[in-house]
Order: sequence, then C-alpha cells, then structure tokens
Amino acid sequence: MAMEKLDETVKLLGGLESLRSGPERDHLFNDCVTFAAKLQKDKKSETIDSITQLYDLAAPAADGDSQQVNYRMSRAKFNRDFVQEGSLATAVKLYQDILSSQRLRVVPLTDDEAGGATQAAQVAEKMIGEVKKIKPEAYETFE
Repeated sequence: MAMEKLDETVKLLGGLESLRSGPERDHLFNDCVTFAAKLQKDKKSETIDSITQLYDLAAPAADGDSQQVNYRMSRAKFNRDFVQEGSLATAVKLYQDILSSQRLRVVPLTDDEAGGATQAAQVAEKMIGEVKKIKPEAYETFE
C-alpha cells in the first residue's frame, strides 16, 4: 500500500525522469529514506526488496547536494548491512560518488565518533576504509 502511494506521488510529480522540484519532491525523498531506514533497523532479509525499491525511488528524488549525500550514505549503509554479491563494491561506488564531486565533498554531516559535524568527504573516506577491512577487493576498481 505504501509503495503504491509513493508511486502515485512520483506520477503526480512528472515521473521518475522529470520530477518537479519543490516541497512535494522533498517530501517524497524524505519518506523514501525514512521508511527504508526504519526497515533496515529490523535487519530482516525479507525486507531487502522493499528497501531496495524505496532507495530506487529516493535516488531520482534527491534534489540538492544534502539530499544527494544523504541518499548515497543511507544506501551505502544498506549495502554494508545487508551484504549480498557486489553490495560492498556498490557501497564503495556510492562513497566514491561523494569524493569525486567537489559540491558533495563539503556537505556537512554528523560524525558520531568525532562528536560533531564534519564534511561528507571525511565520512566517506572512513566508510571506504571500513569496507576495505571487510573485503579489500570491493575497492579494487578504484585503485
């Protein structure tokens, strides 16, 4: 039911390829990321498809640098939490997207370990390091 409502919202906003900017688009993005995060907390394998669908909607709905970073960080966390074939390499790619964009690199994020705000690039680099510890070959295409 919830996915049907989100799909309906996408249609009202012009379709995935041409979502109109504005508060409705922001609301769509926030709903997708929030629902996905809630499902992730349960860590149930049967929710993987639903979480994937939510992130697939969130990606085109992300409409600013902050939302772009939020999407990439959230989806990468999903890919790390629910490890499947290629998911860690996908997480690294999402972090690399942040590192390769000057606009995204400087978006402020909260770093729990640092105890405050930091730039997205620093968090992305730290997360890549964590993935490399788990599966070094996930980073091979970027070396």
